[in-house]
Formats: sequence, structure tokens, C-alpha cells
Amino acid sequence: MVYDVHTTKRLLSSRAWMLLRTWIVRSIHTLYATLRRNTSSNEPDMAGIHHANKDEEREALMVLTAEEKP
Repeated sequence: MVYDVHTTKRLLSSRAWMLLRTWIVRSIHTLYATLRRNTSSNEPDMAGIHHANKDEEREALMVLTAEEKP
């Protein structure tokens, strides 16, 4: 069963609806703020994976280059 906004609002109390709406708006704001944040290359690599597969990438590039040339 699919509920539209008006049906959902009628089912929830006004306080619950206000809390839900606040949570949704805050979550969307956090998402956009995270996506807009500039990540600098000077920031520490928290996961420790920066340049972890550099050798494999270099080898794959060499193989692709060798296959392209006759």
C-alpha cells in the first residue's frame, strides 16, 4: 500500500510529523554538505588505501598500451 504525504500526515501525530520532517530535512542537508565539501590531497588518508594499488594500475596500463600498438 502506497501512502501519499497527506495520508501519512493524517496517520502521524503533529509532533511525530514535525520530527520526521525535521529528520528528513537535516539528512538531506547533511548529504549535500558532504557532497559539496572539497577534499584536499593534503588530508590524511583515514582508510590507508591511498596509492595501495598503484603498481597494479601501472601494470594494467602497460598491458593495454602494448595491446593497442601493432
